[in-house]
Amino acid sequence: MAEKKLKKEHLEILLEDIKGKVGQVAEGHSALRSDIRNMEKSISGKIDSVNLAVNALNNKIDNVEINLNGKIESIEKKVDKLDRRLEEHMRQPAHI
Repeated sequence: MAEKKLKKEHLEILLEDIKGKVGQVAEGHSALRSDIRNMEKSISGKIDSVNLAVNALNNKIDNVEINLNGKIESIEKKVDKLDRRLEEHMRQPAHI
C-alpha cells in the first residue's frame, strides 16, 4: 500500500510539473502570436510605404518619358527641316 501511495505521489508531482510546462508553452505560444501580429502590422505599413514610393516613381518615369518623347519629336522635326534645307541647297547651282 505504501508503494502505491509513493507511486501516486510521484505521479501527482510529475503531472503538476507537466501542467506547469504546458502552461509555459502556452504563454510562449501566446507571446509569439502577439509578436507575429505586431510584425505583420509593421511589415504591412512598410509595404504600403514602398507601394506609395513605387507609384510616385512610376509617375515620375512616365513624366520623363512624355517629356523625352516630346523632345525626340521636336528634334526629329528639326532634323527633317535641316534635311530639306540641305537638299534644296544641294539642288541649287553652285555660285563661283
